[in-house]
Amino acid sequence: MHTRDIAGEDWRMLILDGHYSYVTIEFMDYCGTNQIALYCLPPHSTHILQPLDVGLFSPLQHYYSKAVDDSVRRGIYGIHRGNFLPLYLQE
Repeated sequence: MHTRDIAGEDWRMLILDGHYSYVTIEFMDYCGTNQIALYCLPPHSTHILQPLDVGLFSPLQHYYSKAVDDSVRRGIYGIHRGNFLPLYLQE
């Protein structure tokens, strides 16, 4: 397992999208044996509750959009390889 090498003896978390059809007793036993905590999002709610979209990418999109808007106000038009990373890294 790729994450076992990094986690060592620590537990890891697997976030599932709420479709319980693939969550079997065997799968849950495997996860417990391998120190994987299962977190199942409620069905039909992942568009609202997706942790990375809400907690990470939404703020990232907000601040990146602000950086792009600020650059347009300064007269820089177009995002390309040369100015993407500096805009992305702005606070």
